[in-house]
Amino acid sequence: YYRESADLLVPGTSFSHIIREGVARGQYPEAAGREEEWIEERLANHANPSDPIEQQLANGRWLKVAESKTVDNYTVGFRVDITELKLALMRAEAASAAKTDFLNNISHEFRTPLSIVLGYVAFLRNVAILPKFKELSEAVGDVQPIRAKLDAFAQEIVSQAEKTDRSGKHLMGLINSVLDWSTLSGGHVELSVAELDLNKLLDSLCDEMADSAQKKGLQLIYSGQECIVDGDELRLRQVFINLISNAIKFTDKGYVRVELDQSEDSVVVGVEDTGIGIPRDRRTTIFERFAQADSSTKRKYGGAGLGLAISKNLVELHHGDVILESSEGAGSKFTVTLPKLRNYAVQVTADAA
Repeated sequence: YYRESADLLVPGTSFSHIIREGVARGQYPEAAGREEEWIEERLANHANPSDPIEQQLANGRWLKVAESKTVDNYTVGFRVDITELKLALMRAEAASAAKTDFLNNISHEFRTPLSIVLGYVAFLRNVAILPKFKELSEAVGDVQPIRAKLDAFAQEIVSQAEKTDRSGKHLMGLINSVLDWSTLSGGHVELSVAELDLNKLLDSLCDEMADSAQKKGLQLIYSGQECIVDGDELRLRQVFINLISNAIKFTDKGYVRVELDQSEDSVVVGVEDTGIGIPRDRRTTIFERFAQADSSTKRKYGGAGLGLAISKNLVELHHGDVILESSEGAGSKFTVTLPKLRNYAVQVTADAA
């Protein structure tokens, strides 16, 4: 393996000399520009071996180096060629990065014109404020049956605009989900962590979503008490909006209950519904990206299947966890557990796959 240092690998040559001379001969590309620092690190690792290290050689090959001390204080080392594995991993990482860049770019390309479309649709939903329509309405006055026909025409425009608005917002939601997942899977997410009253957040969300529940004839019940946690309000809001809106979406009768409880070192939020439930064979995969209960669920309820994957990832970034309990046909309960005040770093790096 060590062609540049081959003549040094003979009995009696010290490890220190082999390493220093190897660096001088360009044997170790990773040492370039920080030679002395790299040599010190390598000698320290050799003197007190711990976990295996990966080492790139001048010829482009990669070795896994595992060293251990014997009872006589000698050092035994193994070198395993992992070049093919390393190259395969690098190709996979490059493909993943390219995928992430593509999703980011294409999502932004869709998002900008869609935002403009939704802006124009908002005007059509309020057709009576459009200058030309106001002129026409004033010209018609109270002349019947022209006035009735004009009002019916205006209502038809509003109705079609509302349908377009709903579809556009649904599409915008899908695009935002793709962007969120792309950000998470890119491997770096920054949390703006601050003290947060979780009770106030959940109470506010339930108030906002009560109308959606009432339209389906559902009870949206909330119970909780003041509870302060360290968290990113925007991201936790996103998590609980997803869980509560899912509960409402997949429940046709009964209730959705949100409960906040706490112990000495953690808080627990339960989101329970009396909806369709999740089949047993789908419960282990429901938090995976693009996962849904089954194909019929996707056809009936829509969605990209990213919401739960994003929510679980965001909760884990807060050092928390999400678990699922469900009975098919009888409802589901998602339980989010979060630590209380821990003052962990404001910037969190996500190692998301």
